[in-house]
Order: sequence, then C-alpha cells, then structure tokens
Amino acid sequence: SNEDNQLHVRLSASKEADWDLTPVKTYLVREADSWSWVSQPQLDSLDRVVRCPDRPDLLWIELNGSVAVVDRVGKYATWSDRKTVEELEQQARQYLPQIRGVRDIRIAERAPSGRVTALEWIADSGNTTVNGLRIRWSLGIRDNLFDMFPIYKDGRLQFVSFIGRGWGHGVGMSQVGAYALGRMGLRYDQILQHYYHGAEISQIPD
Repeated sequence: SNEDNQLHVRLSASKEADWDLTPVKTYLVREADSWSWVSQPQLDSLDRVVRCPDRPDLLWIELNGSVAVVDRVGKYATWSDRKTVEELEQQARQYLPQIRGVRDIRIAERAPSGRVTALEWIADSGNTTVNGLRIRWSLGIRDNLFDMFPIYKDGRLQFVSFIGRGWGHGVGMSQVGAYALGRMGLRYDQILQHYYHGAEISQIPD
C-alpha cells in the first residue's frame, strides 16, 4: 500500500491492478497453521491477498511462507465463492439426502495443513457431520482448504461466503505445483522428493 491507500496486486501472470483499501477495516492473516486478526499487516511481494465477497471491510492474507502450493499466479490457486442457504441445501442433498431446513454450518476440525477435516451441518432435520471429500462435495466448492463467512438474519443463516486455495483433495503431488517447480528448474527427482519426503528413487530392473 502507499499514501493513497492503494494496494498493487498481480491478478494473473499477465494482469495487475490497484485495489482501494479505504473500505478495509480488518485483515485476517494466515501464517503457517495459525490465523489472526490484525489492523495493519506488513506485506511482502509474494503474499496472497483475497477480497471476500460481500465483505468489503475484510481482506484475507496468506503470508508467503505458508503457501500450500508452489503456483502463485494460476487462476485456480486462490478462489472465492458465495452461496445462499437454499443453494447450499440443494447441493448438500446430493450427498446427504436426509438434510432438511439448514440452519447453520460449522467447521468442526482442521488438519495441521489448514484443510477442513470435519464439517457439521446443523438443520431442522438434525445435525450431521461429514469428513474428507464429502466436505467440499456437499458444499459444492473446490477444495477443503478454505474459510467461510456466514451472514445471518434474525438468527437464521442467509448465505455463506467462502475463500480458499487449491482445487483437489490436497493429498500427494500437485500437478500445478509440480509444473511450477519444473519451470523453476527442478529435476523430476527433486520434484518427487519435494512431495514425498524420504522416498527413494531407483530403477526397476527388467
């Protein structure tokens, strides 16, 4: 940012823009596996910043050292989404047909990587907890590495804004990350050892 309260950001490999920070009052910052609310963060050139839909007063920041994938400029590296409670319930019923009258959604557990490992659906029909891939499937989002911002009216959930990273299950080798490491000059064996710590690479005899 500068004296005009502007933040210069890279939107893609070939597109840049200046964001007006005047409406922003709070910053949600992730560093390694911890999250904190700060009033004035110190940003580095490779830090990730995401504007949250429907919350112009909030900016989400992921500090450089905690980036979960190597690719920093791909259009799917960081994403956001917004769903009404009706859309969420319709999506959830594909995997949880018993769900009726969704009242709230709660993150019940996270892995050390930050990915959500347990999600609780709170509904008139009863509470249901989902795990693993069924989390993102039931929400209709791209990845389990996300945070969410629910909006209520008269104590009832109206819609949820999501911000997250990646697109997939988060296990094993990232295709996009491996491609980015290759462009950085790493050999195939270095890339494999980056994702599979302690693995030995050897030839299988004929």
